[in-house]
Amino acid sequence: MSGRLSDEHSSLIEYQLSTNNPFKMRAEIRKREDAFWAKREQLIKEEQHESLASEQKPKKRRVS
Repeated sequence: MSGRLSDEHSSLIEYQLSTNNPFKMRAEIRKREDAFWAKREQLIKEEQHESLASEQKPKKRRVS
């Protein structure tokens, strides 16, 4: 059995290569980064909207 991998070892290597595909990993990282930046942008917009709403002075009420 010199120079030849066992079937079990070959299967293990094939599994590791298929699950650790750098292109798929990069695509997954990119997808998570995009989701993070989109959520960040949404939170910033919400915060700006809330700060603008709190800055508006309430109108004076007339007392009759």
